[in-house]
Amino acid sequence: MTNPDITLNLNGFTDIPNGKVANIATYLEMTAKPALVPANATGLTLERMDPPVLTRYRAIFHAVGEPWLWFSRLTKSDEWVEAAISRPGIEVFVARHDDDDVGLLELDVREPKNIELAYFGLIERMVGTGASHWLMNEAVNRAFDHHHTDRMFVHTCTMDHPAALNFYMKNGFVAYKRAVEIDDDPRLSGHVRRMAGPHHPVIE
Repeated sequence: MTNPDITLNLNGFTDIPNGKVANIATYLEMTAKPALVPANATGLTLERMDPPVLTRYRAIFHAVGEPWLWFSRLTKSDEWVEAAISRPGIEVFVARHDDDDVGLLELDVREPKNIELAYFGLIERMVGTGASHWLMNEAVNRAFDHHHTDRMFVHTCTMDHPAALNFYMKNGFVAYKRAVEIDDDPRLSGHVRRMAGPHHPVIE
């Protein structure tokens, strides 16, 4: 699919070509360890995949992200994804509950003083159980206690759970930047099921 140049109207609407998806990303950061939000989740464990297993990684990324139309790694080749998650300084963790993989936590610590919370999410049945705060506490503790970072940052977007932005802010992140992302709709290429992301209807 071609990628025509688009002039963004900074004071109004900008038409997006059919076959594309667009979302607004909000970047957030924390520069000191915040007071952790109490988490009442039970029966959860966090397992580091070291080294990461591609099939398992793809399965949990798909389970967590497809309902929200995460596609950044679903459209990449196995070789690309395996290289990305196997780089030194990339830490991949899987949240487990009742012997099931239920969540993904990925930290980019290649710059230990400036850590990215690269991917963070839970499957739908775990949302609202306290598991989200538990997993965030794990991320914060690993960043600030284990790596002694000066800053952890993350971005969320309109292709994420509608409560995600408030969740990050409640957990101590502060917004500092916005960006617009436009890309090919992965449902049209078959990388993501057509029924995924109903909050972003397919427009061919």
